[in-house]
Amino acid sequence: MVKTLKSKFMFLLLLVFFSVNLYSQENYIEYQRGITKAENLMLDSMYKESIEQFRMVLDNYSFNFPRDCIMAAQISAYIGDDNSLYHFLKKAVRFGVHIDYINSRKLYSKYHKYPWWGNFINRDYDSLRNEYIKGVNWEYKALCDKYRNIDRIIRDKDQKWYRNEYIVLRWDIRNDWIKANEKYISEVDSLIDIYGFPSYRIIGVEDSTTLHISKYKYLGCSQFNIIYNHYCSRKKCREDKFQKHLSKLLEEVKKGNLSARDYARIMEINYRYSKKYKNKTSLYYVWYEPTLNPTDVYPNEEEINKRREEIGLSNCYYERKRKRAALMGGFEFWYFDF
Repeated sequence: MVKTLKSKFMFLLLLVFFSVNLYSQENYIEYQRGITKAENLMLDSMYKESIEQFRMVLDNYSFNFPRDCIMAAQISAYIGDDNSLYHFLKKAVRFGVHIDYINSRKLYSKYHKYPWWGNFINRDYDSLRNEYIKGVNWEYKALCDKYRNIDRIIRDKDQKWYRNEYIVLRWDIRNDWIKANEKYISEVDSLIDIYGFPSYRIIGVEDSTTLHISKYKYLGCSQFNIIYNHYCSRKKCREDKFQKHLSKLLEEVKKGNLSARDYARIMEINYRYSKKYKNKTSLYYVWYEPTLNPTDVYPNEEEINKRREEIGLSNCYYERKRKRAALMGGFEFWYFDF
């Protein structure tokens, strides 16, 4: 009996060890490379291969970004692959997508009368949703939601009569805004070392009642990204002071705490408001609204591609195809996340 208990204990110990070791080896830049390959296959109209690639990546990582799950679901619905659609929608819910968001998309409406949809709603949804809720750090989320709301309130005071962030009507309010963002970044910076960057994996999707957004109709998680971006755009000569906060973000991408696209956006905005910026140069993209023509070439595109590929993102050619698919093909790509 003692030997049996001891054997079971050793087995559980080994199981925990291998599980921890497995997760510690997960590199989310490789995850992003896999997702990029899946998206590019879709952009080349290789839909079945794209779905297979999505399934391989998403099934082999302990955390999936909900937008990737929904992207895979869209492709599955587009070609009528019911089994894959069911599989990816369950994953989407597990990682934070609310049923109201899914029901609001016409792409899935025809499936509501299918037998498996009843299983999805009545059997799977609640347990998957509860699993997601248990994984969210709600205190951390509430803190970031609070800072995001204060950021919005201060910004809107300045833009009350003329809503344009480039026109400063009240410098006293604008300075309060910059100081507030600086304070929030410093406070959360220490929490990043403990819990990780506050994004999808740590604080979930932006459907909390503590944040003033269109509830359940959005798959974003930019509460703290926006604080970074606002501070970047107004920091003027604070580059050295802000750099220490930026330097730890790449590790957060590798851990899956920050998406590669959100990282690229933060670094891009920081660069564009730095002294190093030159007109029409870029770290990760040139201009915020790239042309719809995939064959166009941007200034310093070779350098941009190299940096993008280092964090797992597609090259500029496929990014232009990505925009075309979003604006002309009806796919929800969340393009402007970069």
